[in-house]
Amino acid sequence: MSELIKTEKLKQDVLVNLVKKLLNNESLKDYFLENAEAIKNITPFDVFSIPYFQEKFGLDIDKIKAIAGKLMNLLHRSLQAYPWKKEETSLLMRYLLEEGEAIKAKFSDFKEFIKDKENVQKKEIFKFLKDFEELEKRFLKMQNIIYPQMEKKLVNPKPLQIMWSLHDDAKALLLSLREKYKNNAPDLNQVIGKYFFLVYGIIEKEELLVLPIASRVLEKEDWETMLKEAADYGFSFLDLDLRIKHKEKETESEFNDLLFNSATGGMALDELLVVLNRLPVDMTFVDENNKVKYFNNTPDRIFPRSPSVIGRLVSNCHPPKSVHVVEEIVTEFRKGNKDKAKFWFESRGRFLVITYYAVRNSKGEYKGVLEVSQDVTEIRSLTGEQKLLNWSK
Repeated sequence: MSELIKTEKLKQDVLVNLVKKLLNNESLKDYFLENAEAIKNITPFDVFSIPYFQEKFGLDIDKIKAIAGKLMNLLHRSLQAYPWKKEETSLLMRYLLEEGEAIKAKFSDFKEFIKDKENVQKKEIFKFLKDFEELEKRFLKMQNIIYPQMEKKLVNPKPLQIMWSLHDDAKALLLSLREKYKNNAPDLNQVIGKYFFLVYGIIEKEELLVLPIASRVLEKEDWETMLKEAADYGFSFLDLDLRIKHKEKETESEFNDLLFNSATGGMALDELLVVLNRLPVDMTFVDENNKVKYFNNTPDRIFPRSPSVIGRLVSNCHPPKSVHVVEEIVTEFRKGNKDKAKFWFESRGRFLVITYYAVRNSKGEYKGVLEVSQDVTEIRSLTGEQKLLNWSK
Protein backbone atom coordinates (compact mmCIF):
# COMPACT_ATOMS: atom_id res chain seq x y z
CA MET A 1 0.00 0.00 0.00
CA SER A 2 2.80 2.44 0.92
CA GLU A 3 4.44 1.78 -2.47
CA LEU A 4 1.17 2.57 -4.25
CA ILE A 5 0.78 5.82 -2.32
CA LYS A 6 4.35 6.75 -3.17
CA THR A 7 3.73 6.05 -6.88
CA GLU A 8 0.53 8.11 -6.91
CA LYS A 9 2.27 11.04 -5.20
CA LEU A 10 5.14 10.86 -7.69
CA LYS A 11 2.73 11.03 -10.61
CA GLN A 12 0.92 14.01 -9.09
CA ASP A 13 4.21 15.83 -8.41
CA VAL A 14 5.29 15.22 -12.01
CA LEU A 15 1.95 16.50 -13.35
CA VAL A 16 2.01 19.58 -11.12
CA ASN A 17 5.49 20.51 -12.34
CA LEU A 18 4.48 19.77 -15.91
CA VAL A 19 1.54 22.19 -15.65
CA LYS A 20 3.73 24.81 -13.97
CA LYS A 21 6.22 24.67 -16.82
CA LEU A 22 3.43 24.93 -19.40
CA LEU A 23 1.94 27.94 -17.61
CA ASN A 24 5.37 29.60 -17.53
CA ASN A 25 6.10 28.61 -21.13
CA GLU A 26 9.28 26.78 -20.09
CA SER A 27 11.13 24.13 -22.07
CA LEU A 28 9.80 20.62 -21.40
CA LYS A 29 12.16 18.36 -23.30
CA ASP A 30 14.60 17.49 -20.50
CA TYR A 31 11.90 17.31 -17.81
CA PHE A 32 9.78 15.00 -19.94
CA LEU A 33 12.71 12.64 -20.55
CA GLU A 34 13.72 12.62 -16.87
CA ASN A 35 10.20 11.61 -15.82
CA ALA A 36 9.26 9.38 -18.75
CA GLU A 37 8.51 6.36 -16.54
CA ALA A 38 6.03 8.22 -14.31
CA ILE A 39 4.41 9.94 -17.30
CA LYS A 40 3.98 6.57 -19.04
CA ASN A 41 1.63 5.48 -16.22
CA ILE A 42 -0.52 8.62 -16.08
CA THR A 43 -4.28 7.87 -16.09
CA PRO A 44 -7.36 10.02 -16.74
CA PHE A 45 -7.99 10.04 -12.97
CA ASP A 46 -4.51 11.50 -12.42
CA VAL A 47 -5.27 14.37 -14.80
CA PHE A 48 -8.62 15.12 -13.13
CA SER A 49 -6.81 15.17 -9.76
CA ILE A 50 -4.18 17.78 -10.67
CA PRO A 51 -4.46 20.46 -7.93
CA TYR A 52 -4.46 23.23 -10.56
CA PHE A 53 -7.65 21.67 -11.97
CA GLN A 54 -9.49 21.79 -8.66
CA GLU A 55 -11.95 24.52 -7.73
CA LYS A 56 -10.20 25.46 -4.48
CA PHE A 57 -6.98 26.31 -6.35
CA GLY A 58 -8.78 29.07 -8.24
CA LEU A 59 -6.76 28.95 -11.47
CA ASP A 60 -8.53 30.86 -14.23
CA ILE A 61 -10.32 28.60 -16.74
CA ASP A 62 -8.91 30.51 -19.70
CA LYS A 63 -5.36 29.84 -18.46
CA ILE A 64 -6.12 26.14 -18.17
CA LYS A 65 -7.63 26.09 -21.67
CA ALA A 66 -4.53 27.80 -23.04
CA ILE A 67 -2.33 24.86 -22.00
CA ALA A 68 -4.88 22.03 -22.29
CA GLY A 69 -3.98 21.13 -25.88
CA LYS A 70 -0.25 20.99 -25.15
CA LEU A 71 -0.85 18.90 -22.03
CA MET A 72 -2.99 16.43 -23.99
CA ASN A 73 -0.28 16.12 -26.65
CA LEU A 74 2.32 15.34 -23.97
CA LEU A 75 0.09 12.74 -22.28
CA HIS A 76 -1.61 11.39 -25.40
CA ARG A 77 0.29 8.10 -25.57
CA SER A 78 -0.19 7.40 -21.85
CA LEU A 79 -3.91 8.19 -21.88
CA GLN A 80 -4.48 6.21 -25.06
CA ALA A 81 -2.89 3.16 -23.39
CA TYR A 82 -5.20 3.39 -20.37
CA PRO A 83 -7.35 0.22 -20.22
CA TRP A 84 -11.06 0.88 -19.97
CA LYS A 85 -14.31 -0.82 -20.95
CA LYS A 86 -15.33 1.32 -23.93
CA GLU A 87 -18.27 -0.28 -25.76
CA GLU A 88 -18.63 -2.92 -23.05
CA THR A 89 -19.75 -0.26 -20.57
CA SER A 90 -23.21 0.30 -22.05
CA LEU A 91 -25.17 0.88 -25.23
CA LEU A 92 -24.95 4.63 -24.61
CA MET A 93 -21.15 4.48 -24.45
CA ARG A 94 -21.12 2.69 -27.80
CA TYR A 95 -23.35 5.39 -29.27
CA LEU A 96 -21.15 8.18 -27.86
CA LEU A 97 -18.04 6.62 -29.38
CA GLU A 98 -19.84 6.14 -32.72
CA GLU A 99 -20.95 9.76 -32.54
CA GLY A 100 -17.36 10.87 -32.02
CA GLU A 101 -16.30 8.96 -35.11
CA ALA A 102 -19.22 10.41 -37.09
CA ILE A 103 -18.20 13.95 -36.10
CA LYS A 104 -14.59 13.35 -37.15
CA ALA A 105 -15.77 11.79 -40.44
CA LYS A 106 -17.96 14.82 -41.18
CA PHE A 107 -15.02 17.13 -40.62
CA SER A 108 -12.80 14.98 -42.85
CA ASP A 109 -15.42 15.16 -45.61
CA PHE A 110 -15.47 18.93 -45.33
CA LYS A 111 -11.66 19.19 -45.46
CA GLU A 112 -11.61 17.11 -48.63
CA PHE A 113 -14.47 19.12 -50.07
CA ILE A 114 -12.84 22.54 -49.71
CA LYS A 115 -9.53 21.37 -51.18
CA ASP A 116 -11.03 21.72 -54.64
CA LYS A 117 -11.45 25.49 -54.29
CA GLU A 118 -12.05 26.19 -57.99
CA ASN A 119 -15.14 23.95 -58.25
CA VAL A 120 -16.63 24.56 -54.82
CA GLN A 121 -19.84 26.60 -54.75
CA LYS A 122 -20.44 29.00 -51.90
CA LYS A 123 -23.88 27.64 -51.03
CA GLU A 124 -22.47 24.12 -50.71
CA ILE A 125 -19.84 25.22 -48.20
CA PHE A 126 -22.43 27.17 -46.26
CA LYS A 127 -24.54 24.00 -46.06
CA PHE A 128 -21.61 22.24 -44.40
CA LEU A 129 -21.30 25.08 -41.90
CA LYS A 130 -25.03 24.82 -41.21
CA ASP A 131 -24.66 21.06 -40.68
CA PHE A 132 -22.08 21.65 -37.97
CA GLU A 133 -24.90 22.93 -35.75
CA GLU A 134 -25.51 19.20 -35.18
CA LEU A 135 -22.64 19.34 -32.70
CA GLU A 136 -25.07 20.98 -30.28
CA LYS A 137 -26.61 17.53 -29.69
CA ARG A 138 -23.27 16.19 -28.51
CA PHE A 139 -22.51 19.18 -26.32
CA LEU A 140 -25.94 19.17 -24.65
CA LYS A 141 -25.76 15.46 -23.84
CA MET A 142 -22.40 15.94 -22.15
CA GLN A 143 -23.46 19.08 -20.25
CA ASN A 144 -26.89 17.89 -19.12
CA ILE A 145 -26.48 14.13 -18.75
CA ILE A 146 -22.89 12.86 -18.50
CA TYR A 147 -21.36 15.69 -16.42
CA PRO A 148 -24.14 15.81 -13.76
CA GLN A 149 -23.98 12.05 -13.25
CA MET A 150 -20.19 12.19 -12.87
CA GLU A 151 -20.46 15.01 -10.34
CA LYS A 152 -22.81 12.86 -8.27
CA LYS A 153 -19.96 10.34 -8.02
CA LEU A 154 -17.73 13.10 -6.60
CA VAL A 155 -15.69 13.51 -9.77
CA ASN A 156 -13.82 16.83 -9.71
CA PRO A 157 -16.17 19.28 -11.53
CA LYS A 158 -13.51 21.79 -12.63
CA PRO A 159 -12.28 19.79 -15.68
CA LEU A 160 -15.94 19.34 -16.68
CA GLN A 161 -16.44 23.10 -16.47
CA ILE A 162 -13.41 23.51 -18.71
CA MET A 163 -14.98 21.12 -21.23
CA TRP A 164 -18.23 23.10 -21.14
CA SER A 165 -16.26 26.28 -21.78
CA LEU A 166 -14.63 24.62 -24.81
CA HIS A 167 -18.10 23.71 -26.10
CA ASP A 168 -19.07 27.38 -25.86
CA ASP A 169 -15.87 28.39 -27.66
CA ALA A 170 -16.73 25.98 -30.50
CA LYS A 171 -20.26 27.37 -30.85
CA ALA A 172 -19.01 30.96 -30.86
CA LEU A 173 -16.31 30.13 -33.39
CA LEU A 174 -18.85 28.47 -35.71
CA LEU A 175 -21.00 31.61 -35.66
CA SER A 176 -17.91 33.70 -36.42
CA LEU A 177 -16.95 31.32 -39.22
CA ARG A 178 -20.33 31.63 -40.90
CA GLU A 179 -20.19 35.42 -40.72
CA LYS A 180 -16.66 35.49 -42.13
CA TYR A 181 -17.72 33.21 -44.96
CA LYS A 182 -20.67 35.46 -45.85
CA ASN A 183 -18.33 38.46 -45.94
CA ASN A 184 -15.42 36.71 -47.73
CA ALA A 185 -13.11 37.56 -44.83
CA PRO A 186 -9.39 37.22 -45.69
CA ASP A 187 -8.67 35.12 -42.57
CA LEU A 188 -11.39 32.57 -43.37
CA ASN A 189 -9.01 29.63 -43.84
CA GLN A 190 -7.28 30.40 -40.56
CA VAL A 191 -10.60 30.37 -38.70
CA ILE A 192 -11.63 27.10 -40.38
CA GLY A 193 -8.37 25.54 -39.20
CA LYS A 194 -8.85 26.89 -35.70
CA TYR A 195 -12.42 25.53 -35.57
CA PHE A 196 -11.36 22.09 -36.77
CA PHE A 197 -8.52 21.96 -34.25
CA LEU A 198 -10.85 22.99 -31.41
CA VAL A 199 -13.58 20.43 -32.16
CA TYR A 200 -11.12 17.58 -32.73
CA GLY A 201 -9.53 18.52 -29.41
CA ILE A 202 -12.88 18.41 -27.62
CA ILE A 203 -13.67 14.92 -28.95
CA GLU A 204 -10.17 13.74 -28.05
CA LYS A 205 -10.45 15.04 -24.47
CA GLU A 206 -13.82 13.35 -24.09
CA GLU A 207 -12.54 10.03 -25.40
CA LEU A 208 -9.23 10.07 -23.47
CA LEU A 209 -10.41 11.64 -20.21
CA VAL A 210 -14.15 12.07 -19.64
CA LEU A 211 -15.56 8.83 -21.02
CA PRO A 212 -12.91 6.51 -19.49
CA ILE A 213 -13.61 8.00 -16.06
CA ALA A 214 -17.37 7.77 -16.62
CA SER A 215 -16.98 4.09 -17.52
CA ARG A 216 -15.37 3.46 -14.14
CA VAL A 217 -17.48 5.54 -11.77
CA LEU A 218 -21.01 5.17 -13.18
CA GLU A 219 -23.15 2.11 -12.50
CA LYS A 220 -25.22 0.07 -14.97
CA GLU A 221 -28.41 1.76 -13.73
CA ASP A 222 -26.86 5.19 -14.34
CA TRP A 223 -26.10 4.29 -17.95
CA GLU A 224 -29.64 2.99 -18.52
CA THR A 225 -31.10 6.22 -17.15
CA MET A 226 -28.77 8.35 -19.25
CA LEU A 227 -29.64 6.44 -22.43
CA LYS A 228 -33.32 7.32 -21.97
CA GLU A 229 -32.43 10.96 -21.46
CA ALA A 230 -30.06 10.96 -24.45
CA ALA A 231 -32.96 9.92 -26.69
CA ASP A 232 -34.41 13.43 -26.24
CA TYR A 233 -31.28 15.06 -27.69
CA GLY A 234 -30.32 12.68 -30.49
CA PHE A 235 -26.78 12.11 -31.76
CA SER A 236 -24.69 14.31 -34.04
CA PHE A 237 -24.54 12.96 -37.62
CA LEU A 238 -26.06 9.63 -36.56
CA ASP A 239 -29.57 8.40 -37.31
CA LEU A 240 -30.22 6.15 -34.34
CA ASP A 241 -33.73 4.85 -33.71
CA LEU A 242 -33.58 4.36 -29.95
CA ARG A 243 -37.30 3.58 -29.64
CA ILE A 244 -37.32 4.77 -26.05
CA LYS A 245 -40.71 5.72 -24.71
CA HIS A 246 -40.92 7.88 -21.60
CA LYS A 247 -43.36 6.57 -19.03
CA GLU A 248 -44.86 9.92 -18.10
CA LYS A 249 -48.45 8.63 -18.13
CA GLU A 250 -47.58 5.77 -15.81
CA THR A 251 -45.79 8.19 -13.51
CA GLU A 252 -48.80 10.50 -13.44
CA SER A 253 -51.16 7.65 -12.54
CA GLU A 254 -49.16 6.96 -9.37
CA PHE A 255 -50.30 10.34 -8.02
CA ASN A 256 -54.00 10.04 -8.80
CA ASP A 257 -55.07 9.66 -5.18
CA LEU A 258 -52.79 12.35 -3.77
CA LEU A 259 -53.92 15.92 -3.28
CA PHE A 260 -52.17 19.26 -3.45
CA ASN A 261 -53.98 21.70 -1.14
CA SER A 262 -53.48 25.43 -0.67
CA ALA A 263 -55.39 28.52 0.40
CA THR A 264 -56.33 29.15 -3.23
CA GLY A 265 -57.56 25.66 -4.06
CA GLY A 266 -56.26 22.19 -4.68
CA MET A 267 -55.53 19.57 -7.33
CA ALA A 268 -54.61 15.94 -7.54
CA LEU A 269 -50.86 15.72 -8.06
CA ASP A 270 -51.26 14.29 -11.56
CA GLU A 271 -53.32 17.38 -12.40
CA LEU A 272 -50.65 19.63 -10.94
CA LEU A 273 -48.00 17.83 -12.99
CA VAL A 274 -49.79 18.31 -16.33
CA VAL A 275 -50.57 21.96 -15.48
CA LEU A 276 -46.91 22.72 -14.72
CA ASN A 277 -45.82 20.95 -17.90
CA ARG A 278 -48.32 22.93 -19.96
CA LEU A 279 -47.20 26.38 -18.84
CA PRO A 280 -45.69 28.39 -21.73
CA VAL A 281 -42.52 29.03 -19.72
CA ASP A 282 -39.48 27.06 -18.57
CA MET A 283 -39.31 26.81 -14.78
CA THR A 284 -36.41 25.53 -12.72
CA PHE A 285 -36.38 25.57 -8.92
CA VAL A 286 -33.09 25.64 -7.01
CA ASP A 287 -33.45 25.00 -3.28
CA GLU A 288 -31.84 26.81 -0.33
CA ASN A 289 -28.80 24.52 -0.58
CA ASN A 290 -28.12 25.71 -4.14
CA LYS A 291 -29.17 22.37 -5.65
CA VAL A 292 -31.56 21.87 -8.57
CA LYS A 293 -34.73 20.35 -7.14
CA TYR A 294 -37.31 20.57 -9.95
CA PHE A 295 -37.92 21.69 -13.52
CA ASN A 296 -41.11 21.56 -15.55
CA ASN A 297 -41.16 19.65 -18.82
CA THR A 298 -42.97 21.96 -21.22
CA PRO A 299 -42.93 20.69 -24.84
CA ASP A 300 -41.47 24.00 -26.06
CA ARG A 301 -38.68 24.20 -23.49
CA ILE A 302 -36.13 26.85 -24.46
CA PHE A 303 -33.15 25.54 -22.53
CA PRO A 304 -32.74 21.75 -22.50
CA ARG A 305 -32.89 19.99 -19.14
CA SER A 306 -32.51 16.33 -18.21
CA PRO A 307 -33.44 14.54 -14.96
CA SER A 308 -29.70 13.99 -14.39
CA VAL A 309 -29.43 17.63 -13.25
CA ILE A 310 -31.65 17.02 -10.22
CA GLY A 311 -29.47 17.43 -7.13
CA ARG A 312 -26.75 19.21 -9.10
CA LEU A 313 -25.21 22.41 -7.72
CA VAL A 314 -26.60 25.35 -9.67
CA SER A 315 -23.07 26.70 -10.22
CA ASN A 316 -22.33 23.57 -12.29
CA CYS A 317 -25.45 24.05 -14.44
CA HIS A 318 -24.21 27.15 -16.24
CA PRO A 319 -21.35 27.88 -18.62
CA PRO A 320 -18.23 28.98 -16.71
CA LYS A 321 -18.40 32.47 -18.23
CA SER A 322 -21.78 33.15 -16.53
CA VAL A 323 -21.32 31.30 -13.21
CA HIS A 324 -20.23 34.47 -11.39
CA VAL A 325 -23.53 36.15 -12.34
CA VAL A 326 -25.59 33.24 -11.01
CA GLU A 327 -23.59 33.18 -7.79
CA GLU A 328 -24.09 36.92 -7.30
CA ILE A 329 -27.86 36.57 -7.78
CA VAL A 330 -28.08 33.71 -5.26
CA THR A 331 -25.95 35.65 -2.74
CA GLU A 332 -28.08 38.80 -2.99
CA PHE A 333 -31.31 36.79 -2.75
CA ARG A 334 -30.03 34.88 0.27
CA LYS A 335 -29.02 38.12 2.05
CA GLY A 336 -32.46 39.57 1.36
CA ASN A 337 -31.02 42.50 -0.61
CA LYS A 338 -32.84 41.63 -3.86
CA ASP A 339 -35.91 39.64 -4.91
CA LYS A 340 -35.71 39.61 -8.71
CA ALA A 341 -33.13 39.66 -11.50
CA LYS A 342 -34.22 39.99 -15.13
CA PHE A 343 -32.42 39.49 -18.46
CA TRP A 344 -33.55 39.67 -22.08
CA PHE A 345 -31.70 39.05 -25.34
CA GLU A 346 -31.97 37.66 -28.86
CA SER A 347 -30.80 34.12 -29.66
CA ARG A 348 -31.10 32.46 -33.06
CA GLY A 349 -33.76 34.89 -34.15
CA ARG A 350 -35.86 34.50 -30.98
CA PHE A 351 -36.34 37.10 -28.24
CA LEU A 352 -35.95 35.52 -24.80
CA VAL A 353 -36.69 36.81 -21.29
CA ILE A 354 -35.16 35.12 -18.24
CA THR A 355 -36.21 36.11 -14.73
CA TYR A 356 -34.83 34.85 -11.44
CA TYR A 357 -37.12 35.15 -8.39
CA ALA A 358 -36.14 34.77 -4.75
CA VAL A 359 -38.41 32.19 -3.10
CA ARG A 360 -39.27 32.87 0.55
CA ASN A 361 -41.74 31.27 2.95
CA SER A 362 -44.43 33.10 4.96
CA LYS A 363 -41.79 34.06 7.54
CA GLY A 364 -39.61 35.65 4.89
CA GLU A 365 -36.97 32.93 5.16
CA TYR A 366 -34.99 32.20 2.01
CA LYS A 367 -36.00 28.86 0.43
CA GLY A 368 -34.33 29.06 -2.97
CA VAL A 369 -34.52 30.52 -6.48
CA LEU A 370 -37.10 30.10 -9.23
CA GLU A 371 -35.76 30.59 -12.76
CA VAL A 372 -38.42 31.38 -15.36
CA SER A 373 -37.58 31.62 -19.07
CA GLN A 374 -39.94 32.60 -21.86
CA ASP A 375 -39.78 33.05 -25.62
CA VAL A 376 -41.68 36.30 -26.18
CA THR A 377 -40.97 36.67 -29.90
CA GLU A 378 -44.63 36.35 -30.91
CA ILE A 379 -45.84 38.46 -27.98
CA ARG A 380 -43.55 41.33 -29.02
CA SER A 381 -44.95 41.23 -32.56
CA LEU A 382 -48.58 41.70 -31.50
CA THR A 383 -50.31 44.87 -32.71
CA GLY A 384 -53.83 46.21 -32.53
CA GLU A 385 -56.45 44.16 -30.69
CA GLN A 386 -58.11 40.76 -30.87
CA LYS A 387 -61.22 40.49 -28.69
CA LEU A 388 -63.03 37.83 -30.70
CA LEU A 389 -62.11 34.17 -31.00
CA ASN A 390 -59.93 33.50 -34.02
CA TRP A 391 -58.38 30.02 -34.21
CA SER A 392 -56.10 31.06 -37.07
CA LYS A 393 -54.05 33.35 -34.83
